[in-house]
Amino acid sequence: MSWSISIEVGSKDVTEILVASQAKAEEFFASYTGEGIEEMREQVAAAAGAAAALLDVVGTKGPWRVNLYGHANPGHRTKAGWTNDTTNVQVQEL
Repeated sequence: MSWSISIEVGSKDVTEILVASQAKAEEFFASYTGEGIEEMREQVAAAAGAAAALLDVVGTKGPWRVNLYGHANPGHRTKAGWTNDTTNVQVQEL
């Protein structure tokens, strides 16, 4: 299913981004009752890693806003009537 996370980070510390994004994701997942939670968790972790890599080429001082969003189907398989899997990463120096 679809998910969206927005965090602000003050440094290029990879751990800060991973921890903050996972914490924000768990807030969302706590109220979610549908299929695909594990697949969404996998996408969040991969997207957070990509965002961390992008910090080296987006600005110099920070802070940064990191927007992660996507859609994950159960088993990452195409499902009739559902959007296909997608993951998007946006990093912006504020």
